[in-house]
Amino acid sequence: MKVYDLHDKEGRVFAFQIENVVIGRREVCYVASRIPGATLLRRPVRFLSWFRESTFCEFELEGVRFSADEGPWGDDSRYWVGPEPPRWVPQLHVVRQAFLDYRPLLDGPRRFPLVRVVIVGVFFAVVWWSVWASR
Repeated sequence: MKVYDLHDKEGRVFAFQIENVVIGRREVCYVASRIPGATLLRRPVRFLSWFRESTFCEFELEGVRFSADEGPWGDDSRYWVGPEPPRWVPQLHVVRQAFLDYRPLLDGPRRFPLVRVVIVGVFFAVVWWSVWASR
């Protein structure tokens, strides 16, 4: 997965962004929960949570609290991931690497979504063909 680094005045990466087209809110929490030593503190469990909350995932790694945020208006094309409050911390490297290593189509809760689309498409094609052929 591609990450977009955010740098502080000293040039150090203090946070990063990921495209929300590639990964959803629950998947962000899934990746965070798979980091060794990380404790998931908050995740989006309610239906349509994107209407109510900008910060949707919080986790802790080695005593540092991290969050994932959609931005102040909730319509950004990227999620922000970093420590709270925003600052450089050495643990960010581990979090960043977890997202770099994550493969959305092969790992996580949305494995092989294309296979599901193909199966549903074939099902509807068979139903449509059987209805059309019986006329």
